[in-house]
Amino acid sequence: SWKCCGISICSALAMGLNLRIESRTVAALSKEIRYRVWWALYVLETSLTEITGRPPRISEAFCTTPLPLPFEEGDLQSRLIQKDFDGKAARSWLNFNLLDNTRRNSSIDDQTDDESLECLTSRKRSLNEEDNDAFAVPESPQPSDSLCFSYGLGLTILMRDTIDNLYAPGTAHKEWAEVNIAIDSLNVKANNWLASLPAPYQFQNVCTTGPLRRQIYRLAFQFYSTRLLITQPCLQRLIHISAEVSDAPESLSGPMAEICIQAACQLLDLLPNEPNLTWLYGIIPWWSALHYLMQAIAIMLTRLFVRTTIGTIDTNGVSSKLEKALGWLKVLSKVEISAQKAWLVSSDIISRRKYLNLD
Repeated sequence: SWKCCGISICSALAMGLNLRIESRTVAALSKEIRYRVWWALYVLETSLTEITGRPPRISEAFCTTPLPLPFEEGDLQSRLIQKDFDGKAARSWLNFNLLDNTRRNSSIDDQTDDESLECLTSRKRSLNEEDNDAFAVPESPQPSDSLCFSYGLGLTILMRDTIDNLYAPGTAHKEWAEVNIAIDSLNVKANNWLASLPAPYQFQNVCTTGPLRRQIYRLAFQFYSTRLLITQPCLQRLIHISAEVSDAPESLSGPMAEICIQAACQLLDLLPNEPNLTWLYGIIPWWSALHYLMQAIAIMLTRLFVRTTIGTIDTNGVSSKLEKALGWLKVLSKVEISAQKAWLVSSDIISRRKYLNLD
């Protein structure tokens, strides 16, 4: 997957899909399709970067591709010929309302290229009230696969920002106070993204039925996975503190470490108590499920290794969640080789620590 994705990205760069198309000879629908291809590659590469730990190939400095419109392909032609969506300001207004999760804690800056990826991740972005009135969308986008992809793309951009700021090799040379500030900022962005979700996609109380079930679960898994990625360094830091000092007091990393553990528990709460692969395959791909399970298991094991008391989360509660995760992993290991390897490693670690009674 990594090699194929790399070849695809090289081909896309050669075709100029990373750049906004200014030519008037290219139809608006053709432009939109090319934009969607580029962002699909961006999402795939970021997912592989998170799973494999390898550095990303796409450089934000060389990307000016506008974000895709959150409408189904069958509706694009009619949408694009409307005045409301014929122009940069209209697309910028739409993206502002859908994806700019930094706007609530950002100062208002001037816009020079408000469609570029850099504007969404590095520079603060806003539009004045006149722009909003001039290009007001007549109706909110209806829930669809495209709208779900747009919100998922917002999380993917946040995930890339997290990888660049917290997991790049240069982060090891930073002071912990600087890293902690970055974690707080990223966590605020995650909260803002969650608050921006429309009512049909709110997953705090996930419905088990309905036509939007798959979209809601996909966003929920991706959100908790991103939050784990953001807050995990705080939990890891507590390990070093507790290793040096027995019964170490809770440090400044404690609150974020508690959020990390809660996110792992919430991720596992999305899964039924009894493992059901038929249900799982209808929601997310097995390789995504394996990644999410191992993320949560790693957090749970880390919590059990830490001597420091973290918030109000007790060891028994963590152990019960860990048992649930291992139950799912064990069932998945019977049909997937990668899951089998993960099960053997996880069960070996736990059996050595003797926190749980495993079959």
